[in-house]
Amino acid sequence: MQFAYENANAREVFIAASFNDWNPKANPLSKASDGRWTAELLLKPGFYEYRLVVDGAWIEDPKSVDYVPNPFGGVNSAITVGT
Repeated sequence: MQFAYENANAREVFIAASFNDWNPKANPLSKASDGRWTAELLLKPGFYEYRLVVDGAWIEDPKSVDYVPNPFGGVNSAITVGT
């Protein structure tokens, strides 16, 4: 599964998710010279919730097509990885 985020001004970007116990430092994205951040993760089939952690701020993925409410009054991005 490829994750991507565009922000040339960000210093660091991570994925915190149900697949990594919501660890905000477990899965870093790599920055390209054009300001695009990406990470390729091998995930087992299933439904996952996640948020991006951009310079310490937890945000939903602006390009996500699915969102679910979270217990903090916001939303988590959501993906389903097929079989």
